[in-house]
Amino acid sequence: KSEITCYACEECRDCQYKSSCIKRSNSKIPLENRTKNLQVSKLFHEKRKENLMRIISPEGCELRMNRSIQAEGAFAQVKQNMKFRRFLSRGKENV
Repeated sequence: KSEITCYACEECRDCQYKSSCIKRSNSKIPLENRTKNLQVSKLFHEKRKENLMRIISPEGCELRMNRSIQAEGAFAQVKQNMKFRRFLSRGKENV
């Protein structure tokens, strides 16, 4: 579960930044009648910051480096020794 906080501007009719702030052009409501709405999940931002700290830590850097090396080696073996050049995985039969 996540708790989302919604922020909405009450009146941005005379705002000088409105054209750069509200960018969706596919809306059926004209730009003059639109207002800015933001949805923020504090838990999401907190978890994202925790994950970023894990990723950029020395242990995270080492794990990412080892993972890229291991995956490359496995695909190289399959391509060279088993003569696989293209992986087709569309449809249930191919998967």
